[in-house]
Amino acid sequence: MWLSEYRYCSTVFVLPPWKAIYVNDAKRDHTFEHAESVYRTVREWYRRCRYQLDEVPGVSIDERCTYVLEALARMQGV
Repeated sequence: MWLSEYRYCSTVFVLPPWKAIYVNDAKRDHTFEHAESVYRTVREWYRRCRYQLDEVPGVSIDERCTYVLEALARMQGV
């Protein structure tokens, strides 16, 4: 599997579906339940490819950015 052999980073940030902000529109025509199903499938797929999953919390955009940047800094040993 290409993903397993040619990984850029061993950690993947995942953002679970968030019911409170989920809306349907012209570009997002799937249900929230479908989004949850896709999320579970994606998580399992990354796990099978031996990636470490880091779930980004459902907080404000600024807090999400801070979370990811701090996690990346920890990975780099900064």
